[in-house]
Amino acid sequence: MPPVDEGPSFVASTRRRALTFLLPLAFVLTFALGTFNAIDEQNGLRLTVIGSLGSVVSQLPGLMIAYVFYRRRSTALAPLLLASYFVALTGIAAYLNYATNGKSDSLNSAAHMHVVMFPMLHCFLAFAVYSAAGLIAAAIAVLPSSDGVPSDVTSGTIENCSICKIDVNRDDDYRCPKCRWPI
Repeated sequence: MPPVDEGPSFVASTRRRALTFLLPLAFVLTFALGTFNAIDEQNGLRLTVIGSLGSVVSQLPGLMIAYVFYRRRSTALAPLLLASYFVALTGIAAYLNYATNGKSDSLNSAAHMHVVMFPMLHCFLAFAVYSAAGLIAAAIAVLPSSDGVPSDVTSGTIENCSICKIDVNRDDDYRCPKCRWPI
């Protein structure tokens, strides 16, 4: 059990955990809504699987970005994390709209086209958003900060573990070697 007075590093660590927890939650919610919509449209097993899996393909890079953001304290990854949230929220909004509208009128109409087309269009949107955010993140990583060092350089940084109160080199897995608490 961590001590009561953790200080600002505990708050930052808790916020980072909360930020990375929300993206997998959005992933699961989008998958559930996409699956519900695909089953509700009664297109058969093949299109149900395509619609269910296609609903979350665009969010897979966001989950990887969230994991890297959690493991590294990098300000350059913030635009990519913001892009991940944008992609996740657009997926949730669209599939929430599709799932609440109910079943389409006829199986012979084009009303079922969103089961296959929206995942593809959402992947194109995600590619564009991640590309733009990647360019911004690269610019942030390369631009020097006020001390003349690029803003994403963290090698050799020594921090104090909030649990053990020992100095920890941030190059070592971002966890305290004694208590394994994230720093």
